[in-house]
Amino acid sequence: MSKNIIKPDKKFFEIGFDYHEFNTLNLIKQNWSGGLIDGDIIKCDKLEVCIDKNFSNEKVVVKNQFVDYENINEIIKSVITVTNFDFFSLDTDGMDYWIIEKLNFNPKIICLEFNPWLDKFISLVIPKQKKFNYQSDMFYGASLKAFKNLLNRKGYKLVAIESSGNNAFFIRQIEFKIEFDELDVEKSFKYDPKFSSSEYNTAHNNLIKKEFISLE
Repeated sequence: MSKNIIKPDKKFFEIGFDYHEFNTLNLIKQNWSGGLIDGDIIKCDKLEVCIDKNFSNEKVVVKNQFVDYENINEIIKSVITVTNFDFFSLDTDGMDYWIIEKLNFNPKIICLEFNPWLDKFISLVIPKQKKFNYQSDMFYGASLKAFKNLLNRKGYKLVAIESSGNNAFFIRQIEFKIEFDELDVEKSFKYDPKFSSSEYNTAHNNLIKKEFISLE
C-alpha cells in the first residue's frame, strides 16, 4: 500500500470493527502502528487479546469508545499526532458523513462504508444525531455520491469501490507518486451479488421514504 505514497509513515486509524474481521489487519501484520476504536467493549477485549497473542505489537492501541462528529479529532489525536497519517477506515453504521465533515486530519487514504441501498444517482445523508443507534433497518450513513462530493471538497479522489459494494476508497492525490483516475459514481457503482436487483429496488424504495437530507 505504501509504495506509491511520497512520504509513508505506516500509521493507521480504524473506527468500527469486528474482532475477527477488520480493514487494518494486514497493516498490523506488516508492523504498522495505530489505533482501533469501537463502541462494543466485548469486541475490543477480544481483539486486544488476539493482537497481543498473535502479534505482540505494542504499537497498536485498542480503545472502547463511542465516536461521533464532536469528539472525532480528540480521539484520533490521543493516538496519532501527525495530521496526514497513511490510512483511515471509518464504519460506524451511523454518523459517518458528519464525522468526515468535521475531520481535521488529512489521511492519505480513506476507506469508508457508504449506504448502497440509497443507490448511485442521489446525494442523501441521514440527519445529525448525537447518540445515533443503528436499528438494522438500512437507515444509516450517506449515499456514495454524497461522500464523493464532500471528499472532493476536501481534496480527495474516489479511486476504488470494493467488490461487495459497501466500502469506497479515497486518496489525497498530492500525497502520491502516481496520478490516479477518479471513478464516476454512476459508472463504477457495484451491487452486492448476494442480493438481486429486485431486492435492491424494494429496499431503496422503502428507505427513501425516511427522513434523509438531500444534498443535491
